[in-house]
Amino acid sequence: MDMSSGSSGTDGSVGNNDGGGTEDNSGVDTPGSGTETIKFKSPIRIGDDIDYNGTHDDNFIINTPDGIVYSESFALSDGFSSGTLKYTIAGAMEAAQIYMNGSLVGRSCNPGNTAYAKKECDPIDVTSQLKSGNNTLKISCVLYLPDNITPYDDIEIYDMRLVLER
Repeated sequence: MDMSSGSSGTDGSVGNNDGGGTEDNSGVDTPGSGTETIKFKSPIRIGDDIDYNGTHDDNFIINTPDGIVYSESFALSDGFSSGTLKYTIAGAMEAAQIYMNGSLVGRSCNPGNTAYAKKECDPIDVTSQLKSGNNTLKISCVLYLPDNITPYDDIEIYDMRLVLER
């Protein structure tokens, strides 16, 4: 995850992917004056089916999940007026829980129970949970009770980003 302000490049913010995957160091967009976008790893693959693509007709981009929880830390400077999480999800039958700094801020949309079912979810306003300094985004799978072999819902999240207004 990288972050920049204006045209200054990355600021060396520390990202933490507790799930063991790699980070997407694609940079930060500044689509308009006063807007900053922090991009997180993409795709984020969580669940408990370690060979999803081998046992299903539909396929995720990443076969083996990072675990049932994804977490990444990032630093913010002062001066933002709002923050909104935006993302696309695939394979969600049950709503994954999304946390910012330990507080539940929302649940994912549910496009359907296949890797082919993708949907851009409604944005989540996280303004009240953000702070200057270190922040942590966490996404947690939930139980899909009809499945007693791999009971956690396997999902893939694309283009997870935090859009800040300054």
